Amino acid sequence: MEDKELLSEIEELRTVKKSINNLKKSYLEIKEENIKQDVKKIINWLDKIYEEIFNDKNKLKKFKMYGEFYLPTIKNIIDRYNVIKVKKINSQEAIHTTNKIEETIKKLNEHFEKVYNSFFENEVLDLDADIRVLLHEIKK
Repeated sequence: MEDKELLSEIEELRTVKKSINNLKKSYLEIKEENIKQDVKKIINWLDKIYEEIFNDKNKLKKFKMYGEFYLPTIKNIIDRYNVIKVKKINSQEAIHTTNKIEETIKKLNEHFEKVYNSFFENEVLDLDADIRVLLHEIKK
């Protein structure tokens, strides 16, 4: 591997890790318990995902845009949610927005679970094929 490619991967990993850590800081500021639990789940998925992309650079390629764009955007949304809740803004628009953010956080949990599971699809398919061959062989 070229030094330039390695440096690029290291920088991508740093960017993702920094974005996850920034999201963790925002998590600590959340006062609303229901969304706090959902954000905690996202962080748990992201920690698992980071471990996988750290250990397998092919998985890093799948996750590249997250550190640069998606995770900072999620952090920004959570920060703005916190501001609305702390300042007790109760306009119709604020209530609608916070409800939408809460729904989005739940969907993000599902998404990150799928991303994590997608890292293992080939391994599961290979294992399934091995099991079928083994079962076929012992039937003989």
